Amino acid sequence: MNFNIELTQSPEISERSDEITAIEKLFVEYFNKRNYGNDVQNISLKLTIVNPPAGFEHLFRTLPPKFIHDKLVKNSYTNQMINFKNHFFCSVTIIGDDFLEFKSLPKAEFRECLIRKIVEGLMAIDKLPKKVKHFDKDRFKMDMKAFFSPSAQANPNKE
Repeated sequence: MNFNIELTQSPEISERSDEITAIEKLFVEYFNKRNYGNDVQNISLKLTIVNPPAGFEHLFRTLPPKFIHDKLVKNSYTNQMINFKNHFFCSVTIIGDDFLEFKSLPKAEFRECLIRKIVEGLMAIDKLPKKVKHFDKDRFKMDMKAFFSPSAQANPNKE
């Protein structure tokens, strides 16, 4: 399975980029070794951590989960063709008061809160369409919870 986080962040929180990247790297190393079936091969989590000016919050809404079985799309900026196949998209948005609280957290609490938000976002896997039959959601969710447990974080490469 291929996993990635698409990060959009405010400059105010850029000093936390390394922490976010480290969590993504651990997650990728852990889940790229696993197989939950053929129907979902890619998972993209859009993580948005911003503090928009008043009146612009609507530009940073949490997107509904989406599954693409097979679709060829043209990138309007590069004119490159991109093939999305068995790809699940979900999103997490941290804005407004949540952003201000999130930004002020100490490192350990920031990490814990970020992990909790990622897990919440990935729980949208339950919204996969019924036609997706060859994906073990329960095992994926168990592995995700096990990965993010404190004991797993002490030894992230343990299987």
